Amino acid sequence: MSNIILKISDGELFNFFDSEEKKEFTVGSKRTCDVVVKGFFVAPEQLRFIQKNNVWYVEWLWQSMEIVVYQVKAVLPMFWKV
Repeated sequence: MSNIILKISDGELFNFFDSEEKKEFTVGSKRTCDVVVKGFFVAPEQLRFIQKNNVWYVEWLWQSMEIVVYQVKAVLPMFWKV
């Protein structure tokens, strides 16, 4: 199985995104993204999922590589294995 299925909450309903035969897709607030997430803290293009050799990786596309989690600043790596 080489696809990713995302379950997306939309109020009380759920939508599903299936990557199907895609080797990459983007997540962000921009209308042209494959998965659109509307929110104040979501960048126009936030994440890119990339499949290489049947392994999915996530690339952080936002300019700032620092996030605050429970008031602890963390510097994120460029790619994560899914």
